[in-house]
Amino acid sequence: MNRLGNGNLVGEDKYFGLSHRIARWKQPSEFEQRLSEAAGKSHTDKTLYVDYYKQLDPEYYEKGRRFAQELFEPHSHDYVGMSFDEVYEDMVYCLHRYGLSFQDYLIYSLHKKSEFCRQQFVADKLRYYYCDLLNGEEVEKLMTNKYRCYETYKSFFKREVIPVTSESDRILFYDFLSRHKKFIYKPLNDHSGHGISVLDSDEIDSEKWFEERVRNCPGVVEELIQQGAEMNAMNPSAINSCRVMTFKIDSEVIFLGVTLRMGVGKGVTDNAGAGGIYASVDPVSGIIQSDAKNYKNQHFLFHPSTGRQIIGFQLPEWTNAMSLVKAMANYRPDTVLIAWDIAYSDRGWCMVEANESGDWSILQSNFEIGKKKELYDLMDKYSKYKLNEA
Repeated sequence: MNRLGNGNLVGEDKYFGLSHRIARWKQPSEFEQRLSEAAGKSHTDKTLYVDYYKQLDPEYYEKGRRFAQELFEPHSHDYVGMSFDEVYEDMVYCLHRYGLSFQDYLIYSLHKKSEFCRQQFVADKLRYYYCDLLNGEEVEKLMTNKYRCYETYKSFFKREVIPVTSESDRILFYDFLSRHKKFIYKPLNDHSGHGISVLDSDEIDSEKWFEERVRNCPGVVEELIQQGAEMNAMNPSAINSCRVMTFKIDSEVIFLGVTLRMGVGKGVTDNAGAGGIYASVDPVSGIIQSDAKNYKNQHFLFHPSTGRQIIGFQLPEWTNAMSLVKAMANYRPDTVLIAWDIAYSDRGWCMVEANESGDWSILQSNFEIGKKKELYDLMDKYSKYKLNEA
């Protein structure tokens, strides 16, 4: 469904808009817009702009200050010549003017970036709106429910997945356990690796566990992916998955970024939000191009658990990986901007899950270069395509 052109024009950001899905951060008034534009040109005006939000909600401002200080303190040596008060003022400015979070500020090194460079990042608070503009209305519901997503893309999963959501799933669950002694559980609508656990049916009371999940935290149980030896060499404790962001125009699939996410230590997930690390991958060759980093902005030339060199690591059977992603992207006509997670198993590359509004931070932070212009150029091209199609 083409809904391009319905956004609000703010400055030169022609696709600016607020999604109905996020907490309604304040639509800039004309007064706030004038403040923000002045703030980008003068330190005095920036202080006035930040003070406006401080006076607007002092409690929220102070809560944010405490969180920002926790991020700042381990990296204070990176902010040469800047006090915490100066950094926090700039963080609040970037949050309200560009929608860039405090964590974005850290991992994008925004204190070193010009106003022009800051504007080039796809902001966390705005990514939902781009998906609203581009994807079909049913895609969000489909991809935020792990079992519905599995039912739709079942042929790409290459493993068994069943729901644990109601009493009617009990027989299905016991039948699943008869084939899979060990399995992975994922909450139905959660993200970033939250609540995921690997379980052994010999070590739990299956009946009690099932009833607690149905009552308190419905989800899915999945057959474990047996990771291929090539990826085990990088890190065997977790399935190391690739996040692939695609943009589709008709049947042409464009890769906006590929990132390998790796688990650390004994962690069972590779999500950066759960302590994992990530590195940028060349979408053509499947070779890692960058060192790895985490959400604490720590950098790694070698994997901290296995010692394997990260830059130059060749992901296996890469042509097959990209063919899989293209097939998934083209499976439904209404999936235009999607973040796909894939993993290399003993059965080849397989789908892990799909994210209708996947986080852009791991795609932009390894090289600290924003992808907004690249995205907007594609949105322009897509808009022309839809007009011609009509």
